[in-house]
Amino acid sequence: QQLARHDRRRRREMQTALHLRHRAIEASANAIVIASATRPGYPVEYVNPAFERMTGYSANEVLGQSLRTMHGTDTQQKGLEELRLLLRDQREGETTLRNYRKDGQLYWTRVHIAPVLDDHGTVTHFVAAKYDITETLRYQETLEFQAWHDALTHLPNRHLLRRTLQEKIQSAGPDSTPFWVAFLDLDNFKLVNDTLGHTQGDLVLLEISRRLQEALHEHDIVARRGGDEFVFILFDHAPPRNALATLNRIMSAVSRPLKLDTQRFFPSCSIGVAIHPQDGNDPDLLIQRADMAMYHAKQLGRNNFQFYSDALQHQATRRVELERDLRAALTTEAFELH
Repeated sequence: QQLARHDRRRRREMQTALHLRHRAIEASANAIVIASATRPGYPVEYVNPAFERMTGYSANEVLGQSLRTMHGTDTQQKGLEELRLLLRDQREGETTLRNYRKDGQLYWTRVHIAPVLDDHGTVTHFVAAKYDITETLRYQETLEFQAWHDALTHLPNRHLLRRTLQEKIQSAGPDSTPFWVAFLDLDNFKLVNDTLGHTQGDLVLLEISRRLQEALHEHDIVARRGGDEFVFILFDHAPPRNALATLNRIMSAVSRPLKLDTQRFFPSCSIGVAIHPQDGNDPDLLIQRADMAMYHAKQLGRNNFQFYSDALQHQATRRVELERDLRAALTTEAFELH
């Protein structure tokens, strides 16, 4: 009788513990799935309420079914291949998957798979815990986008420009399409900010950035370097898709009248061009030389474009040397009055 009472007490304790585990799984905020490991397609034998909330499918709709339907036609995923290997090898592991709710909406999950063994060590089931990481990934994507794009225009920023330019230089071969690096600066843009305010100035920059994108061909790139400065990577295809035609189209796009409230604004720009590889084989050098050519365009009266030349480099070097010599002469009182 004592043994029987002890046995009944143990059974009650086990039932209580089992009920507690069941309630914990039912109350879990993460989706829990139990699938057969011995039947083809790993059919589902249990899902908790969190699974129903996450996927939009009721338990009755998925019991006895394979969860492959959750992926729709999106079967070329690295995560799915990792999942197949985990199931095939009957081992524990994690993977990230793109899934689709009953209404077709995409969401991302982090899935932890664990095999369940019977008393003989045979794997009979798999338990999967699914964590919805959609918002986390979206936040990471937002941070990634902000790190590489301009906050106002959403164009690539100077960091993405440099990385892209480096990739284009490294991939350029003897038979590759040559490309130009063009540095654009709006003429007298400071007057817009001073007279109309920075809010209207931002609207001008947004409109100009839209025009610049429309003026480009498919593989050309425009980035905002800062302020009213934009840098292009223009691929020199055969006419009419050659870089020179694109440059003229950019000038025309910028110069179209622009209306701000009751005022009309007539923008113009100056552009400097450096050509790869003859003017350099380094991102910073190409941008620097395009910038130098742009300042030469400013000196020639603005609203035009100029190409980099060694003479410009010599002129810039001579100017730096002259300023250095003048400062040294002032320090040493080397000037004489005549």
